[in-house]
Amino acid sequence: MFVPAFLGVFLTTCLQGEPRPIAVLVQPPAGLADQFGEWAVAMSNKRLIVGAHLANKVFVFAETPDGEWIHESTVTPPGGETNVSFGLGADINGDRLLVGAPEFGPQNPFGFFVGRAFLFSRIGDGWEWTGDIYSPETPYTAIGRSVALSSVRAIVRAQTGVHWSYQIGAAGGLEPESVYFPPQDGPQFGGPYVLDTDNDNVVFTFLSASGNGQNAGLGTFENGIWELNTNLGMPSFGGGPNRPVAMWNDRFVVAGLSDVHIFRRGVADWKLAETIVGQGQFGFAVGLSGSYLAVGAPGLQSVFMYQLLGDLAVPLFQVTVPEQNFGAHLALDGDRLAVVTPYSGGGGIVRIYRVESDCDQDGTTDLEAIAKGSVADCDHDGAPDSCQISAGDPDCDRDGVLDQCELAAASETDFDNDGTIDRCQCLADVDGSGVVTGADLAFILATWGTAGALVPAADIDRSGLVDGVDLALLLGAWGPCPE
Repeated sequence: MFVPAFLGVFLTTCLQGEPRPIAVLVQPPAGLADQFGEWAVAMSNKRLIVGAHLANKVFVFAETPDGEWIHESTVTPPGGETNVSFGLGADINGDRLLVGAPEFGPQNPFGFFVGRAFLFSRIGDGWEWTGDIYSPETPYTAIGRSVALSSVRAIVRAQTGVHWSYQIGAAGGLEPESVYFPPQDGPQFGGPYVLDTDNDNVVFTFLSASGNGQNAGLGTFENGIWELNTNLGMPSFGGGPNRPVAMWNDRFVVAGLSDVHIFRRGVADWKLAETIVGQGQFGFAVGLSGSYLAVGAPGLQSVFMYQLLGDLAVPLFQVTVPEQNFGAHLALDGDRLAVVTPYSGGGGIVRIYRVESDCDQDGTTDLEAIAKGSVADCDHDGAPDSCQISAGDPDCDRDGVLDQCELAAASETDFDNDGTIDRCQCLADVDGSGVVTGADLAFILATWGTAGALVPAADIDRSGLVDGVDLALLLGAWGPCPE
C-alpha cells in the first residue's frame, strides 16, 4: 500500500497540530566544523548521544526526573587519541555505549586505517571503558564506520564490508562471536544498520557489487553464525550507501529516494507491509521505536510522525522548523523524538519532542492508557491491542488479545506453524465436515500408530505419529467448529 506523505499535513491540521519541543539544547562548537550530529545520533532510556567525530567526542544528553534535558557528559577516546574520527559511528542501549573510531591506528598505502570500536558502561553519571573491538587478523579495514548495539550483542562494520559480532558479558566485556567476509561477487555493504530487540536479527543496506544500485539485506543469527539474506524483494533503494535503516522487534524500515519501505515479520519470512511516498528528501533519516515511526525530510525542513497499526502507517503530525537540514538527523525512543540540526561552523541545536497518540480516540493518550492498565498492550509496542486488531492484525478467536501474543505466551497452539491459532482452524475436524464427530474419531482410531507423513490430517499435533495426544485434542474440540 502506498501512502503519500503529504496526507500527514492534512491530518495534522485536523487531529493534533504541530507540537512544540519540550526541550531545546544549544551545543557550542567543540572545534571548528566538528560535525556535531552529522552522522551518529541515537537515543535509549531517555538518553541521547550525538557524535562530533572531527572533535573526537560523543555528547551525552539526559532527561532528569523532573523532565529537564541536560548535557550530562562527554565521552572521548580512552587513550586520548585525536584525529581518529571517534564518534563517526555510535549507538546506545540502556547503560552501554558503543563508539566507532574508523581512523584509529596506522594507515596503509590504499588509504585504509586499522580502525577500532570502544564499548563503555555507565557508572554513575560517567562512562567507563569496558572493552574494544579491532581485528589484528584483518588490519586496515577501518573498523567502526557503522556500529549497532543491543542488550547482549555489539556489531561493527568496516569500510571494506567485513563486519564483526561480539557478545557482551555481564561486566561489559566482549567475546568474539562471528566474522562475515562478503564474497567477491556479493554485496558491498554500506550505511548504518541496527539490531532488533530479540538480538538475533540485523538489517543493513549495501551497494550491489554489480553496480545496479542499493539494496537492503537482513541477517539472522543461528547456530553461532550469521546467515545473511540479501533478497528483500526490492530491486534498488537508491540514494547512495548511507540510506538509513531502523529495526524494532517485528518491524524494520529502509529508506529509498523519497520513500520509506516498512517490513513486518511473517510466519516464515519478512514481508513488505507498506511503502510511504513523500517529497523533499523524504526518508533522509528514519527512527523506529515501538509503534512509532519518524521520517525526516530535510528538503521540506520537516519531520513526519506515524503510528504503525497492523500494516498501516497512520499519520500523527508534521513538525517544521525553518532551518537548513532540519529533519536530516534524528533519533526516536518510546515517546521521545530528538531532532539535531548541526551548525556549519560546529556545534548545533537539539530539539526534543513528546510523541502522543490516541488511536482509540478515548480522550487518553495511548501510553497513558497502557500505563494505567485501562487498555492492553501485549506486544509492548506502545499501541493498544484493540487498535492493532481494528487495523487488521489477527484475533481469530475474538477475545481481544492478539493471536501473536497468545502464541508467544503458549496459551494457544499452532501445530502447523501457519501463524493462526489451531482452535480457530479446527484441526481436529479431520474430514473437513465443519463438525468434530464420530467420523473423525473413527479415522483417528483407524490410523492409530501410523506415521504422520502418511496421514497428515490425523496427526493433529504434527508430532509425526498418530497417538494419544491427537485423540485428546480431538475429544477436546468435539462439536461444531468455531465460525
